[in-house]
Amino acid sequence: METEFDRVLKIARDTIRQSEENIQRCKELCDLLQAHAAYELFGVQPECTDQELKLAYHRKVAYWHPDKFHAADIPTEMKEYATRELARINEAYSTLKTRRSNSGLL
Repeated sequence: METEFDRVLKIARDTIRQSEENIQRCKELCDLLQAHAAYELFGVQPECTDQELKLAYHRKVAYWHPDKFHAADIPTEMKEYATRELARINEAYSTLKTRRSNSGLL
């Protein structure tokens, strides 16, 4: 015979399981959005080749590399912005490399 405690415990376990599934779905969606944003940053499609992705990455790095800005007489704020942008570019490329290698694309 199932007691009231057993019914409440079953409901709690089901709720926890559903919450864990929802958290996993949210993580997967976040990963997809992060990858989509990275492809947009580089101006390439997810179907691009590894060479196309690498070329787009190198173009962005060359454009935003802080050394380029340090050599010129540019305000400190712009140099700091370039440094942050380069970090964002590197993070995006790392995200895509990891995602593509895990899926067998790299």
